[in-house]
Amino acid sequence: MPPVEKDAEEYNMIHKRRGKAMIFNHDEFKSELPGDGSAVDVSALKETYEALGFEVIIHQNLIQKTILNALLSVSLNNLFSYFQ
Repeated sequence: MPPVEKDAEEYNMIHKRRGKAMIFNHDEFKSELPGDGSAVDVSALKETYEALGFEVIIHQNLIQKTILNALLSVSLNNLFSYFQ
């Protein structure tokens, strides 16, 4: 399977393992009322990514440090999976 070219207009979707899609939803804010409708958006995104074969991970209202930890964790897991 050829890799995706740097300037490709489309992502190569012929491989079996798509990987992970992370959704970060923020609907609670200190200075505002909770956002309406974001749950619908998350559901639609999840459905779309799953239909494309991605493993979906949803994170709700994480703070910056926790977001960075989530990204680091998934990237390290992805890296280590290639050595197994």
